[in-house]
Amino acid sequence: MYNALQRDPTPDPGNRPLQFNLSWLERWSGHFHAATRLADKAFSMMDQKQDPQGWSKLLVIKSVCVYSLGELSKADAILGESLEILGAEAHGRAGIEALTVLANMCAYHHDYEKALSKLQEAMAIADRLNLVYERSHILQTLSRIELRCGTVEAAIDAAKACLAVALKHRNAVNLPYAYEVLGAALVKAGELEEARTLAAKGLVAAQFSQDRRVACHLHYVLGLSLFEEQRFHEAQAELESGLLIAAEANYHHWTRNFYLKLSHTHEALEDHRNALGYLKAYVTLQQKMFTEETERQSNDFRNRLEFRLAHSKADYERELRTRTETLNAELRDANASLRDLNARIEFNALHDALTGVGNRRIMSKFFEPA
Repeated sequence: MYNALQRDPTPDPGNRPLQFNLSWLERWSGHFHAATRLADKAFSMMDQKQDPQGWSKLLVIKSVCVYSLGELSKADAILGESLEILGAEAHGRAGIEALTVLANMCAYHHDYEKALSKLQEAMAIADRLNLVYERSHILQTLSRIELRCGTVEAAIDAAKACLAVALKHRNAVNLPYAYEVLGAALVKAGELEEARTLAAKGLVAAQFSQDRRVACHLHYVLGLSLFEEQRFHEAQAELESGLLIAAEANYHHWTRNFYLKLSHTHEALEDHRNALGYLKAYVTLQQKMFTEETERQSNDFRNRLEFRLAHSKADYERELRTRTETLNAELRDANASLRDLNARIEFNALHDALTGVGNRRIMSKFFEPA
């Protein structure tokens, strides 16, 4: 596709530009900066009115990218715009991905009830339209959220259903994720050997899809299961493999997780020097991520305000102008009252209160020049 783009960068009339599909592929490959740049380029080559579904899908892609890079408030705003553009079509196929991403964001903010509600909406659409690929992706997300809720059995059930759908329909994109979510849930349930078997199969599937993010997750499942069985040397090898992939992909959240777990592993091996080294690396990365998050939060209100103002409707703008004019009128009245008050104070200071005749002060003002 990149070769085709170099040969002919101009899109065919009536078709979506190559940047659109490349953005989608780069997003799935975990190259979020590249995906965002391609999405922005595609926006400049598309017409929102002619292709609202494509425009909305691009916004979802961009939302996922900025969300994965940690810009949560920006991702939320972009996703809201995507759903607004879809309108009634949000209840059709085009709305499924937006609802799934929104569920992920709700889960990140620990609003699990809302997250599960959004997934139920998405699943109802997928069932009504018999959309197999979307159903597999929804089940994967459901398993992950159930596990975060602490409902392990529900997470296992959703992951098994996801794996069954992915295997039946040869869904190469979701298959490694199905293995990963099921493996993670089984580790939590104490089914360690079965979790490792599934994670190993997931790594094979991930090689086919070339998705480094899920490879990180699978190495972590393997390392965690081995750690729970106190097979610390084997756990160390798996965790280091995952760390290498996460570091190469600039996957900071998982790099941090690997640092912490490797510190625990080396501590269990009584290799305190390396345990301390990994712990220091974890603290350094955590501080960096915390600083970046703090900076983002400090700018959060300004960014939201700018976004809303840029996309506000005419009635909001009229209300804003009316409020401004009202405030300006009140300010003019206040200034006039202040001038009158100052003039009254000056008159009272220079005149007798009873007769209104000039007092000693005003006489002094005239006598001094004389």
